[in-house]
Order: sequence, then structure tokens, then C-alpha cells
Amino acid sequence: MKATIRNSASAIAAGLLFTSASVRAATTATLDVLAGTPGSQLTIGNLVFYNFSTPTQNPIGAVDLHTITVTAYQDGATSNYAIEYLTSNWTISGALQSYDMSFGFNVRTNDGQALIEDNTLQITGSSDKGYAEITENIFNGSGQIAGGDAYIDLPVSGTHNPDHFTFAPQSDIAISKDFSMHTTNDPTAHETVSHIDQIFSQVPEPGSSALLVLGGLGLLARRRRA
Repeated sequence: MKATIRNSASAIAAGLLFTSASVRAATTATLDVLAGTPGSQLTIGNLVFYNFSTPTQNPIGAVDLHTITVTAYQDGATSNYAIEYLTSNWTISGALQSYDMSFGFNVRTNDGQALIEDNTLQITGSSDKGYAEITENIFNGSGQIAGGDAYIDLPVSGTHNPDHFTFAPQSDIAISKDFSMHTTNDPTAHETVSHIDQIFSQVPEPGSSALLVLGGLGLLARRRRA
């Protein structure tokens, strides 16, 4: 899966999540709590994120899971629901450095109406003589339905090649990711990723099912009065 680099130098430096203009609502917990507490979940709108795996890291324990904040939110630009992994500690510098983390979670609808039909994967960070990569696989109860590779390998801080992957509408999916960063043999190389976002679209859009029901009730009431 291709990704978006959404960089804000001030956000990376300060570890900020978003401006208030870009988020309407959010629920947040640290990854150590979500992965270590049975039954932990985050809910936003009609989406429930659950079954957070305990990440495996190389080097082991390189990033304290308590410093990784996981947020379920509603994107202000699209009104779609999303999840974000954020930390100020995904950074490597110097020659031939590397970091790897494998993790995953499930997401389901809690109303059985607005089904998940696609996702957009985004990365915020900066790269110079290094690269970051995510391999992602998406599953339903019958097996894998989507997957691919996302990467950053340019000396950039900006937005590049957002991924948008569509699949048959699903009520519950499992997502596994392998995230890695590497630098070249240049001693000045560095790689920083401050957060990883995944935005989901649904059909029909959340809230539209309720509008259809209300419309149908209104039509029925008019018919009865007639």
C-alpha cells in the first residue's frame, strides 16, 4: 500500500496530535494499555477498534509502548473515521541504522449498517538518506482481502502518493502491519516518522442509514394521514 507523508515540523518536534480544525472528536489511550489490558477498545462513531496486539520490536524494547499514543478520531476534512499511532520516538540517525515494529488490530462496525469499504494509509515524517516502509495485510473471516507496501525513500518533508484501497464492504476486518526504518551508510542520514494514520470509508456513510429510516417513517406517516 502506498502512503502519504503528512509532515509538520512543529508537530514532529512537539509531538502534537492535530490542530483542532482537523479533528471533530477523538478517543485516546496508550499502546501499552490497549495491548496489555484484555477487552480494551477505542470507539469513534460506529467504528470499534479492538484486539490490539503487543508489538514486536527490533531492537527489542527500543520504543517504550507507553510513549505511543493510539487515537480513534473523526477526520475533519472527510468526516470519515480513522485511527492513528503517534510517538516522538520513531527516529533514527547515523549510518546503517534500523528499527522494526510489527503490530495489528481489528476494526468492526457496531451497528451493522455502514460497512467498511476502503482505507487510506498515511505517514507523517521526514527522510534524508534513509527510508521508512510499511507492509500491511487486511483480512476478513474468510482470509486476506487486501494488502501491499507503503514507503518513504526520498529526502523530503511533505505529502506524497496517498494510498486508497477499496474492497468489498465488510463489518469486521483484521489489520496487520510491519513498520521499519533504515538509513544508508551516510553518517548524516536520518529518518523520522511521527505518526501513522489509517482512514476508513463506509457505505452508506455513517448517519445516512438513520436519515433513510427517518425518511421512510415520514413517508409512511404521510401515507397514513392521506
